[in-house]
Amino acid sequence: MNAKEYRAYREEQEYLKEKNRKITHVSAVYIAPSTITLNGDTVTSKGIIRATLNGYSKLNAEIEKLRDSIHNYKANAGVAKYGDTAVQVNQKHDISDTIVTLEDRQSKFAKLVLIEMWLYDTLYHLQGLRFEDIMYIIEVYLRGRGEPSRGKTYRIIGVILEKGIDLPTVEQAKLAVNENGRE
Repeated sequence: MNAKEYRAYREEQEYLKEKNRKITHVSAVYIAPSTITLNGDTVTSKGIIRATLNGYSKLNAEIEKLRDSIHNYKANAGVAKYGDTAVQVNQKHDISDTIVTLEDRQSKFAKLVLIEMWLYDTLYHLQGLRFEDIMYIIEVYLRGRGEPSRGKTYRIIGVILEKGIDLPTVEQAKLAVNENGRE
């Protein structure tokens, strides 16, 4: 099995796992006016909004981690130096494994950047919030620039609850990107 076939196999397995995961999530959520029951635990609406904002932060952290790993990637030459003599070292992995790993990081990075851009666009065109609040959410949570302010976040969450605004979630972005990117 070469690298291309192995990658296609893994993508198919990942797609099937994601498809099965979506089915279980839909059946586990019951919506009530101000609370949501998730697997028997009651979560308030404020908790859901905070979880959505934390999802943005986690997405940003994952993007930055992948960006650093791709930027700082150095291939192992398989050569070691003992004294004045250079000798070849046996590598555990075949070169195709290294290439597949790097390609996976790059494809995952590209997909996460598309998800981030979809969220950015959706948040940017959100109706009902002031523009500076929208930019605060985008810059602090989605882009990871600066530390979140408790007071400002609490005020924004209050406005979101008061006006009944639905923030886009990372899961919605993944679904939209997968539907548009699927061949």
